[in-house]
Amino acid sequence: MKLKVLGSGSSGNCYILESDSGEQLIIEAGVNIKEVKQSINFDLTRISGVLVSHRHLDHSKYLKDFLTMGIKCYGNNDVSSLYSNFNNMVEIKSKSLYKICSFQIIPFEAKHDVPTNGFLIKHSEMGVTVFLTDSYYSPYRFEGVNNFIIEANYSEKILKQKEMAGANTFVSDRVRRSHMSLENCQKLLSANDLSSVNNIVLIHLSDSNSDAKLFKKIVANQTKKSIFVADKGLELEFNKYRF
Repeated sequence: MKLKVLGSGSSGNCYILESDSGEQLIIEAGVNIKEVKQSINFDLTRISGVLVSHRHLDHSKYLKDFLTMGIKCYGNNDVSSLYSNFNNMVEIKSKSLYKICSFQIIPFEAKHDVPTNGFLIKHSEMGVTVFLTDSYYSPYRFEGVNNFIIEANYSEKILKQKEMAGANTFVSDRVRRSHMSLENCQKLLSANDLSSVNNIVLIHLSDSNSDAKLFKKIVANQTKKSIFVADKGLELEFNKYRF
């Protein structure tokens, strides 16, 4: 299994899980469809489905393009109701199991300012992966996780420093109510058994309220795991076992 990052952040989000057979599961539809096509050599038959966490455009802007091409897309009611004229738009519900070819998906509720889902994704090649973005908090504990793809949008320390320098507190308060801080990311990881985890990928870092190198170092020191920051173009092996 490979993880490919086409975009991660407010300018657009899109991640591809590609199995050894070439089957692809796309997570988020916020990157220009032309870039997606180029990344898969224009072979749309390899796409098993598209998962969308919520309706904000940096995650869903190009969902209609996938639907128009006949690809099955999956989102909660808040998303699916916007595209109810497409019969390949599938509404998903939290804590229900969905099979998308060789992938098994369980959506779970995230804590954002619109209805949002995280995803528990299982595949024989990569084991269990937790995907969570645009959620300021998560009350869940996950068992047997092999990989995390998790938001670390900002640092509370950086926000407070900006507020002391006169930054607009309305903006920073909205960030706190809609995105996961580095500190809450650390708390989530510490609340889970990481003994089977191979990779932790930090996603959706803010351009102005984060420090990628520092975040990576802090989480690596805490977890003693392989830590990656989801920069555009990142590709890495995403397997169940270490090689």
